[in-house]
Amino acid sequence: MRIIEIIREKLNLPATSPKSDASNFHRGEKAFVFIAAYIIALVMWAMINLDRDFSMDIELPVLYGEFPEDKAPVQRLPEYVRASVSGEGWKLLNLYGSTPRVAIDINEERVDLHNFVQTQMANQSGLTVGQVSPSSIQIRLEDKISKRVPVEPQINIEFRRQFNMVGNPNLTPDSITVTGAISLVEDIDAWPTKSQNYDDLNQPLDIVLELEEPSDLIRISDEQIHYALNVSEFTEGEIRVPLLIRGGEESRNFSLSPSSVLIKYNIPIGQYSEALDKMLFDAFVDFNDISNDASGFVTPNVEPLTDEYEVSIRSIQPQRVSYFQIIQN
Repeated sequence: MRIIEIIREKLNLPATSPKSDASNFHRGEKAFVFIAAYIIALVMWAMINLDRDFSMDIELPVLYGEFPEDKAPVQRLPEYVRASVSGEGWKLLNLYGSTPRVAIDINEERVDLHNFVQTQMANQSGLTVGQVSPSSIQIRLEDKISKRVPVEPQINIEFRRQFNMVGNPNLTPDSITVTGAISLVEDIDAWPTKSQNYDDLNQPLDIVLELEEPSDLIRISDEQIHYALNVSEFTEGEIRVPLLIRGGEESRNFSLSPSSVLIKYNIPIGQYSEALDKMLFDAFVDFNDISNDASGFVTPNVEPLTDEYEVSIRSIQPQRVSYFQIIQN
């Protein structure tokens, strides 16, 4: 009965009276004693039986180990190799907690997987390796190359009304080094980031973009890039620009109607006042268009005169102009 009293003290259970006996145990005490006895019996069974020899099949992860420095593999290894292993139950039980990985060192084209598994299991003393499937694999290597390619951001942005980007996005780094077998790397022209979406953007963007993960056969020099984008609110401006005819001496004998066009454009609010006094665009008609025309109307061309301001053309009025030849007496 002393054992029961010790259990009561450890669990802070109510003390029993001297007249109490095992038949008057509290229901919780009975459950505890039953569970404790079951656990003790289970441990004793394991200690006795796990000393015996057992056999089991396990799956061992396979990965590339060492191969010549100037070579790179072309095909993936099997994800797992299945092996039959026998030994004491305790040692087999340890494999469930930390399954060893098989690193394939490549010295020749055909690799004996059975030998690699045996070598790996040599660290687990007392274990014997039986059948291994597949027992061998064919490995193909090629010359290894490194190539610098630009990063291609996969980012979709919807700007709030009257907002847009100013300038181009700034990527740091803007390119990465890709390394692998020549047949796998030579056709790579850019490396994408993981996709990101932004809606209703109205402020500068300064984020980190993760690069798409390469396959097991390719290595990249960076895992992420820094992406910065300047965003500004835009306003509308307009300017009237003289319309000229370009090309050919005969162009001086032609005239346009109207002789100017009205260009409406978008510009960041911060640049609007300064740009008011500047000639931002040049407007012209190519004389070849007049020579090849039979309708009497041609479309004017507009090109920016400076890249100092972040302007984009909204409209050109009129969209078509007429021309006529000046007859000199």
